[in-house]
Amino acid sequence: MRYPKRESANLELREQGDDGFLKTVSAYANYNDGRIVFGVRDDGTIIGISDEGKLRLQIENKINDSITPRPRFIMKREEIDGKVLLVLFVFKGKNP
Repeated sequence: MRYPKRESANLELREQGDDGFLKTVSAYANYNDGRIVFGVRDDGTIIGISDEGKLRLQIENKINDSITPRPRFIMKREEIDGKVLLVLFVFKGKNP
């Protein structure tokens, strides 16, 4: 199954939580709200994530340790065809 939306200026699809997503978090915090969906390949294929709690903690720690000032964000769980995805919503800062 494919993710219902394609990548755009405010949507990025990521297989996992490697450090590459931090540039996107910073860009969204500086320019425009956006979201990053973890558990989806670049081509839109849904692969899901294996350990939601671990990935949540990794993402939060990487953001807190790497980006100053800390951007506003929330994470939500999404499930498609029984596969769990993690959606990171990043909000534009007041002082980008």
